Amino acid sequence: MIVAMPNAPTEYRREEPRTPDPGSRTMAVVAWVVLIVLVLGTVLVNQSELFAPAPPAETVREIVAPGSEEFTLVAKAMVKVAYVPGVGSAETRTAYLGNVRDAAKKPVDQLRAAIVAWDLAGEKEAQRLLDKLQKQEAKVKEPSEVVLAEIELVRRMVTEGTAALSEEEKAGLKARHGWFADLAMTRGLKESDPARAAVLRGGVGIVVTVLAGMSLAGIAFVTGCVICVLAIVGLSKRRFRPAFVPPAPGGSVFVETVAVFVMLFLLVMKIGFTAVVAAMPEPPEWIDAAGLLAQWALVVVPLWPLLRRVSFADLRARIGWHSGKGVMQEIGAGMYAYLAGLPLLAFSMAVSVVLMLVYQLIMSGLFNRPEAGPPPNRVAEMISSVSGWKLVLLFSLATIWAPLVEESLFRGALYRALRTGMGVVWAGLFSAVVFGVMHGYAFFLLMPVITLGFIFALTREWRGSLIGPMVAHGLHNASVLTLAIIVLRAIEQ
Repeated sequence: MIVAMPNAPTEYRREEPRTPDPGSRTMAVVAWVVLIVLVLGTVLVNQSELFAPAPPAETVREIVAPGSEEFTLVAKAMVKVAYVPGVGSAETRTAYLGNVRDAAKKPVDQLRAAIVAWDLAGEKEAQRLLDKLQKQEAKVKEPSEVVLAEIELVRRMVTEGTAALSEEEKAGLKARHGWFADLAMTRGLKESDPARAAVLRGGVGIVVTVLAGMSLAGIAFVTGCVICVLAIVGLSKRRFRPAFVPPAPGGSVFVETVAVFVMLFLLVMKIGFTAVVAAMPEPPEWIDAAGLLAQWALVVVPLWPLLRRVSFADLRARIGWHSGKGVMQEIGAGMYAYLAGLPLLAFSMAVSVVLMLVYQLIMSGLFNRPEAGPPPNRVAEMISSVSGWKLVLLFSLATIWAPLVEESLFRGALYRALRTGMGVVWAGLFSAVVFGVMHGYAFFLLMPVITLGFIFALTREWRGSLIGPMVAHGLHNASVLTLAIIVLRAIEQ
């Protein structure tokens, strides 16, 4: 890694205070204009992918269509947890069912929610959901015969039991609904029965992982609150002296670096790669891995200043690829800064949840779109669908590539360029916003990412070296991704 080269000298040359970075004022203006246009283009592409128009009604209303990945994960998790001894009971299963009902947006998901309701709450609740779906279908201008037939099939199963279905009907349910059909076919069996146990497998793992994650998060949050208070006191008494030396106005090379990265990311990864996949009649299984590998190629972009005749020693000193006050001390500072920022991160996550709920209320109330829920999370979809070396590749991208490349670009290059004419807070905010909107999340879910970017920017100002921000970034991504992998793997068992 750039920050820990074994043959590198322990002392690094620092630029003179307030000297301009390499490049010219004219190139800086051009690079800023290009960067702003490219960032706006990336935002447009990201949000248009997430909020693309829904398929035609007749396609969505086909029961044979695949259901929502989010609904399937929620339904499996709720059912499996509902049967964990000491966690699930006849009384609490109704609460678990409520989460399943809320997640069901498409007709196919609503039908499957009725199957889950039959298992968790009994015939009456399942019939209610089937009646609701049937009335909803009756309001459609051209009701789907496929949907109506499937509703009646499930209704007959609910009222008469699975024994009333023929082997052909059972096989059809299995082909169309997979795990949900298995849930229905094993209803009433003892949990020790092999077929039933296979359906409920993973519940204990989900509970243990979630409880362990919540406990660790709680400890980290309390610790973070204490550290945050101490940090605020230290700032008020001027105990923290920033090591970062802002350059004088006039340079352009680091704005160019960020512009080159955003251009390649937008044109190659977002537009080019997406167009190639769309042109394939049936994308191969390796296509996601190819995208991850292609993103690894962008690791060379922070070296752009070398092409602009900046020496490597000068680049390292300016961008923050040095050991600061010592590698171990910088690592500790990165962990300290991350913990101190957890209260702010928790607040931003709460705000994002509120914004998401407001969005859903607006879409369902003003635009009559009750199905409008959180857009799909590509990372979560990949975690639940890939395994083996592909999962290792995804994990390395989040825990090595992201801290190395994103910190070099957004805190090393962009924050440095902004500090030529801005104070710490504004430079930190602007760099964090650019960092946030580059991620493919819905606009109302970007605040936690922007908050993280702001915390990393403050760490860069404090330490000068990028080791601290990289450690904080890697620590966050590794923690979240590890927890997500364990939970999703337990759900998919």
